Amino acid sequence: MEGTHNMRLKVKISSITNHSGMVSVSISYYRKPVDFSILNLSGKPILDGKIESKQHDIDISTLRKGMYFVSINKINYPILHLQSIVIK
Repeated sequence: MEGTHNMRLKVKISSITNHSGMVSVSISYYRKPVDFSILNLSGKPILDGKIESKQHDIDISTLRKGMYFVSINKINYPILHLQSIVIK
């Protein structure tokens, strides 16, 4: 899945993760820093961090199986991209 924003931001996030314990984030239009949050289904942030390059892996090995949301944020742009992921 890909999302865009008026800053020409294009984000690609691997949407289904199994035993690798990682979610890959690829950003084609990138100005650092970009923040990310992993949210539970209630919208509560359970994992936060910074993306420091166009290609970034987020370690989700501590999360339980289920559905989550990955939010990509930047100051002055609260949500640049929001996508669901499934951990099997």
